[in-house]
Amino acid sequence: MLKNLENIVTNLSRYSSGDNCQPFFFQIDESALTIKIFHDYEIAKHPFNPENLSSILSLGVIVQMMEELSKEYSFKSKFELMINKSNFNSRKRIHWGTFTITGMNQEIPKKNIFLNVVTDRKPYNEIEINLPLLDNDIKIATQLEESEIELILKSEEKTWSTPEHIVAVFEWIFFSYNRYKKLKQGIYYKEANMEFSEALLISSLRSPFLVKILTKLKIVKILALKKTKSVIRKTPNIIGVFAEITSPIDLVEVGKKAFLMKYEFSKKGIVTQPLSSATLPYIYNLLNCCDYGSGAQYKNIQIKFKDKFNNQNKNHHLVWMFRAGTPVSSLPPSLRKDFSDILLR
Repeated sequence: MLKNLENIVTNLSRYSSGDNCQPFFFQIDESALTIKIFHDYEIAKHPFNPENLSSILSLGVIVQMMEELSKEYSFKSKFELMINKSNFNSRKRIHWGTFTITGMNQEIPKKNIFLNVVTDRKPYNEIEINLPLLDNDIKIATQLEESEIELILKSEEKTWSTPEHIVAVFEWIFFSYNRYKKLKQGIYYKEANMEFSEALLISSLRSPFLVKILTKLKIVKILALKKTKSVIRKTPNIIGVFAEITSPIDLVEVGKKAFLMKYEFSKKGIVTQPLSSATLPYIYNLLNCCDYGSGAQYKNIQIKFKDKFNNQNKNHHLVWMFRAGTPVSSLPPSLRKDFSDILLR
């Protein structure tokens, strides 16, 4: 039974997370058949994860992954959420939730069924896809108009105009430097949609002094936006995940819906890339957790894309948006922690 629980955790370790930071740790209790999830703020703290909100989205991803595992291997799982409005933004390592498992009567193999759920930041082939029957709150639209691309680029421009955000991007490109010392791959430039020379240059410019200089050079922002624009233009499909958001805990359900979409697409060879900077700052500002999401460009995105996705629900917000398509070239899966790194004994 212990081996089954460990193999479940191995599968769950493929969860998506902001900055690839992987802030969750798992604790197995073989006698109680439970898997506890702990969130580590020291790993999770990041400009794009204000008050742990991106981590809450990732928690929803993990919950949906467990649901898919239970269907695949015919067991039952009950999830108890341990965070609430008063402790979701804790700056300590705390217990975020517990899975209790019953009816596990077959062997769960070590192979990971989620390996094909990847984020691909490269251009996509020009083919339209049909959205599987998932949820009425997930919408699909085709080909972005030039005015819609410009709106997305305005939100990206905010990222490349803020020094702490630039530092965060550089850290992400060279993410294994501090957080994954055991990994030997070095710069994971392919998923960043960069040539090796570009990634090598940027990852070498991570010192506060050099970043301070770079933020004053418009060429950095211009090149970054040009790269983003070229990729977005080669995007045949856009996915919108809608929800009514009144509390940070509502983001758990959004994470679940987003992963279900990504998982069903992966079975058809379709990959996705979140356009998080277009929508999440607005949502985080709505929850009083992020100041920079109050700009007019974010409100305009909400108005424009609600119309594009034909969402008539007045209480809904466009929480998360994704590019979707078949990849021009295959990328290796995102790097993840080793099993020993995610398990608490």
